[in-house]
Amino acid sequence: MCGRLNITDDPFVIQILLDLGIENPQERMHFGRFKRATDTISIIHQHNGQRSATWWLLLTQT
Repeated sequence: MCGRLNITDDPFVIQILLDLGIENPQERMHFGRFKRATDTISIIHQHNGQRSATWWLLLTQT
């Protein structure tokens, strides 16, 4: 399994951003520390921007 946790994933930090009136540029991202099969996730490409995808644990050759 792989993954990444950002400081802005923390609900406390998110609330501070809201209280200070700071717009979160990652607001459209699908956050969640634990993902289940078929959950929607965000895939970030440095040059091509953000894409939504479906998380699936069963790997099949396409």
